[in-house]
Amino acid sequence: FVAALAFGLLVGLEDVTGPFWWHATFLTNFKIASQGWFFGPTGHWWSLALQEQFYVVWPFILLAVPRRLFPLAAVLLLATGYAYRTWCVAAGIGDHWRWLMVPGSIDTFAIGGLLAWVRREWGLPPLPARPWALVVLALLGAAWFANRWLRAEGGGVWLAGVPELLEGMVAAAAVWGAVRGFHGAAGAVLAWGPLCRLGRISYGVFVYHLMLMFVCEPWLARVG
Repeated sequence: FVAALAFGLLVGLEDVTGPFWWHATFLTNFKIASQGWFFGPTGHWWSLALQEQFYVVWPFILLAVPRRLFPLAAVLLLATGYAYRTWCVAAGIGDHWRWLMVPGSIDTFAIGGLLAWVRREWGLPPLPARPWALVVLALLGAAWFANRWLRAEGGGVWLAGVPELLEGMVAAAAVWGAVRGFHGAAGAVLAWGPLCRLGRISYGVFVYHLMLMFVCEPWLARVG
């Protein structure tokens, strides 16, 4: 990430040079929310800022909560994420404040923490292939339905916090499956060499991909 900032400064990328200190201090999400629109080649860095802010908060939660009470704390964080997103919609607060802030994602982080707690305390059993796939499809379908209803005229405000919660459950199921190992056709695809190598550099691909597109765009236009 530091190298990406340096590269942006070197080539004079406006979306790096202008809000440089917002990026450097991991406050990109606050800058985007306050202005109401995403940057071009660096707009996706909001998620890096969000993660770093979570890493500041999470250790204090772990230190404050006894291990045996962590599941209860995780459930409270699930309710907090849902309540925050619902409140943002009910109060007419912009989508950027709903999606890009730590309170709006804390339930997804808590699901990951709860999964880690379960693994430590009890271990994770293998996920049955067919029921697992059906559960994931059901959660994705429910998230899609909630999103559609929310965006439709007269959609219920109480659904505002549901889609991200369901998507977090899908992500947890994927992590669970990855920890235990995928088998069959899914396992063969995920074990494919080029895909594994891409996974090892995926963070760098994420950080740089939009920057490189913007930097290379004039050259690509000239060569057709």
